[in-house]
Amino acid sequence: RALQAQTPALPKAIDWQKYAKNAKPAGAFPGAASKPAASHPNAPQGIRAAFFNDWDPASMRSFSEHAGQLTHLLLEWGSVVDGEGAFSTQELSPQVERIAAAQGVTLMPILNNLIGRQWQPEAVEGLANGPEERRNAFIVKLLTAVQTAKVGGVTLDWEQLDPAGRSNLTSLVEQ
Repeated sequence: RALQAQTPALPKAIDWQKYAKNAKPAGAFPGAASKPAASHPNAPQGIRAAFFNDWDPASMRSFSEHAGQLTHLLLEWGSVVDGEGAFSTQELSPQVERIAAAQGVTLMPILNNLIGRQWQPEAVEGLANGPEERRNAFIVKLLTAVQTAKVGGVTLDWEQLDPAGRSNLTSLVEQ
C-alpha cells in the first residue's frame, strides 16, 4: 500500500483488496452466512476460483464450460528467477483473456519460484531478506507487470522456503 501511494500510476484498490473487505471473520465455519463479495457479477456467494494450465486441453474446455460460474481464474504466468528480484513472465492466452472478459472472470496469474522442475527457494529468500531498495524495486516491477497484463492481481506460489525467514517474507508480502 505504501508503494501504491508513492506510485500514482498504479491502481489504488487491487481486486483482492475489494474482496478482502468482505471476507469472513477468523473462525467462521463453512456454510456460515457472509456478505456477497464486492460487486462481481459471478460472486453472489463469494470468491469462486479455478486453476488453469495452458498445456492441458481439458483445462481450456473446462474453463470455457464453467467460466460463468467463476469469479477468478488462477493461471501459470511467471517465476522469480533470482534473489535480486528478477522475474520472468509469459503472455497470457488471448483465448483465456477473451472468455474471462466475456464472463466477468478476474484473471489472477501465478508467480512461483519454479525454474524448470526445480523449486528455487533462494530466489524468494534473497528477495525477502535483502535490502529494502531491492524489495521496493521488485514490488514496483511486479505491480507494473500486473497493470500491463490487465489482471486483477497476482497469486504467489512460493514453495520450499525456510520457515526461519517467515517474518521477512510476511513483511515483503504485506508491502
